[in-house]
Amino acid sequence: MLRSLVGSEMCIRDSPWGLTPGEKQTVELIVSLLIILLITLGFCFIPAACVSFVVREKQNKTMHIQTVSGVSASAYFISSFLWDFLLYLIPGMMLVALIYGFDVQALARNTDALVLIVLLYGLSVVPYSYCLSFLFNEYANATVITLVFNIFCGIILMLASFIMSLFDSTKHVNDALRHVYFASPCFCLGYSLFELILYSINQDYHSITGLNTSVWSLSCYPPSEHGDKSTYNVNLGCVGTPLIYMMAEACFYLLLAIFLQARVCRACCSVSTSDSVVVEDTDWEDEDVARAVSYTHL
Repeated sequence: MLRSLVGSEMCIRDSPWGLTPGEKQTVELIVSLLIILLITLGFCFIPAACVSFVVREKQNKTMHIQTVSGVSASAYFISSFLWDFLLYLIPGMMLVALIYGFDVQALARNTDALVLIVLLYGLSVVPYSYCLSFLFNEYANATVITLVFNIFCGIILMLASFIMSLFDSTKHVNDALRHVYFASPCFCLGYSLFELILYSINQDYHSITGLNTSVWSLSCYPPSEHGDKSTYNVNLGCVGTPLIYMMAEACFYLLLAIFLQARVCRACCSVSTSDSVVVEDTDWEDEDVARAVSYTHL
């Protein structure tokens, strides 16, 4: 109608404003969070596979045969640990290669931290799986339950911890519960990757405000630019704490698995000794036996 009244054509051009730095950070955070969820979900299958193998050997009496043949608990679990960790290096290094291949800058900007997270997760989750294997007698149930439990620890608890840290009313409770969550290597993996993404997104922000927080920092909430120790910025992440937990868990869970297997072996030996048949001496003697003994004395 307007064009018919004016008698000429009109051209309308729309040039919307670009995204602000804060909006860009939000979009990058959402995309990176989806990547973290997929990575954590995939790596939760690794401990389930380790548990399935150990429980299957126990169910098929393969572990019992090796034990009675003289294989110690330490030799069994250390050899299994080395083999499973070597197998883990294949998907672990493929993950690092895919991150660089698809140019995921939020993770690729800190190569040393990313590689260390992947390696320490493998070192800690394999013996962690061995400890979980003592809770099951059937490998099918062990695989399903372990997978669901690891997904819960690696994804649900990670998101819950992040959401609770956003509110002042739940921040202190979350700080206390986080040390319990760190007992799971799957939570350490998801949490450290998520904090690494937050740190990478805010590296430009650090250069503007003068906050030069290290990626290896032990505190997950460094002080704000005003210098107030009671004020913290949630967006400034770090990976130092989960890395220390994974290093400690790699040694602790392996020693715990060896200790539990040694106790199981000692318990089996004590039961077999107590159930052994004791033959009592009697004065009764068979006639044929007595005749044979008399022949030997001739």
